Amino acid sequence: MQVAVSTLYGPKSLTIVEAGEGTDAWIFIPLETGPATVHVFEGRYLFAYGYISDWAIFDLEQRRRIAGPQAVFALPRIFCFSATHRSFFLAGQRAPEAGYNRIHQIPVDSGLPRTYELPDDAHVHQLACRDDGAIIGLSHFMEQGTVRHVLHPQTGEVQTDWLVDAIYWSVSRYGPRWISPDGRWALRNTLDAPLLARGRRTGLLDRFMPERQAGAKHPDLRDDGKPRYALALELIELEPLRKASTLMVAYRTPKELDLYPADVALLDAWFRRPAAERPMLLPSSHAESMHPEQAKVAELAKSKFLNQLDDVVWANDSQSFSMRVGEYKVLLDDKNIGFYRQSRRQVGIDGSIGELQTVESRHLVPAWPGVSERAYKIVETDIKRRSTQSINLGGMSVVDFANTIDEMTRRITENPLSDVTFAGALRFQFQAGRKRLNEQKLFELIRAVPVADAEPVIEALRGLLVSYGDATRRHATERPGDRLMSGTDDHAPAALSEAALSLATLDDRSAAALRVWFRTVDQEHDGFAAEKVFPAYAARTGFLGVEALRFGIWFFLNQWQTVSFEQSWLGLFDVASRTISPEMFARVAREEARLVANDEARADEAAQLSDYLDRLTEQIGNTEWGNAAADQLRKLERLP
Repeated sequence: MQVAVSTLYGPKSLTIVEAGEGTDAWIFIPLETGPATVHVFEGRYLFAYGYISDWAIFDLEQRRRIAGPQAVFALPRIFCFSATHRSFFLAGQRAPEAGYNRIHQIPVDSGLPRTYELPDDAHVHQLACRDDGAIIGLSHFMEQGTVRHVLHPQTGEVQTDWLVDAIYWSVSRYGPRWISPDGRWALRNTLDAPLLARGRRTGLLDRFMPERQAGAKHPDLRDDGKPRYALALELIELEPLRKASTLMVAYRTPKELDLYPADVALLDAWFRRPAAERPMLLPSSHAESMHPEQAKVAELAKSKFLNQLDDVVWANDSQSFSMRVGEYKVLLDDKNIGFYRQSRRQVGIDGSIGELQTVESRHLVPAWPGVSERAYKIVETDIKRRSTQSINLGGMSVVDFANTIDEMTRRITENPLSDVTFAGALRFQFQAGRKRLNEQKLFELIRAVPVADAEPVIEALRGLLVSYGDATRRHATERPGDRLMSGTDDHAPAALSEAALSLATLDDRSAAALRVWFRTVDQEHDGFAAEKVFPAYAARTGFLGVEALRFGIWFFLNQWQTVSFEQSWLGLFDVASRTISPEMFARVAREEARLVANDEARADEAAQLSDYLDRLTEQIGNTEWGNAAADQLRKLERLP
């Protein structure tokens, strides 16, 4: 299938994909949060990743999104595709501060994701899928050097080996990377002092020394007597794990490397040392790093040598690769759109070196043709349609407000949420004559309606929140775990937060609808529900009545570990002690704790339930009622 990729330049510079040709092509934005790096496997499965943890997998034939970051938390730039297992494999973390010590398997069919654990101290930087089905992971440690992990997904077995070579201090970014498609090879920067050549070598010895002949044939060497430094890579064989050869990718004169006379003098002094006494370019210990001469050489090496080779693209047969040599330039075309100009070279694992070629491309790693003008227009129209839902506000009466809320409900129920949202935001705006109102302004007006007159609005708000909850459950089948917000900035609260606040403010029987809405909120990171909606509900109801108490307890159990409240919890437990018996409190608390535990869908539901009851016991005051309620909770905790 033909795939074209371009950038829609703007505040987010979104990536556009056009799969297929002509009017039948599937045109879409793989990541709505920002630009994406795109890879296609088997001409069908598209993997896109952006900044940090944003990624998505698409089936171009079935025109559907297979999975995204809601499935597993992973670092998407560390991935591979296995045809054997019909799956993508992504690196992930067991804990936020840990290294990348687990591997997630995401099937492209209907299979469920699986997770495999690596050793605790693993920190995978590269993944590759071998043709025998094994998954190769590479790490690089200051203490251990290069580490290879071999995962066998059929059994879950993981083998770990170390590359026996010099261990460099603080050089993890220069460890083996750029694994070949067949998982047999990797490349890394050469950390020895750069080799020095002076013109072509065409003497008598060249006829009998193949390595001298290879050097003489290098396209960068000239018969001009000028000194040239080698920019080299080491070819690492991954099975068995060993250094196979050194590839002289390029030679550069001091002028081409922008070396100052002092830099050349420093390198000359380096070369005058016997090879056995010549240290590596980068320090191999903390003590070496403190040596002034070593520090200067290390800085020179990183800026002038090690960073000159990058952006490797392996050939499909893994016998050669293309890479950028030297720095790239960002230029502007006649439409003021940026593109890259760079020098690239084809290098064979047998040591063959191609001529340098100047490449101009919209992408730093040239890969894709650009999309059609039709694709740009379709995407721009789609973004405008989905980014904001505009509704006409007929007037400022209660009936007008209720009709407007009903129209919000209609938009949500009659369309998939993916058709009325963009970049994870469900956003409404309202046109009142020549005046345009956002959600906050409209619902401030609604909250000012006298409660005695608010029944039409209350009914409409209940319907909106319940319908939204139903819509999010349907949406979850397409994007599990997706949490929609009311805007795209970092501080925007959950979708329909202002509507939920209005219902809590006006309706003392809002608990059922609010429960539905609260379940759509990422309560660990979004404080609006806890800081605004719950206090409004407490002020409206005073927690008087069993329904209000039930809701308060349910909310407490959802929130206690994520949001800090005052000790009194807005009077919830004080009201309970004055209005219901300890036995009834314990029974209600256990029922609500079961609901929360079921929502969590944890494997250890019994332990979770016990934990919730313990949290409630901690909140009950040391009074006669409190002690009796605590005793009842402990008794119920022991029940199956």
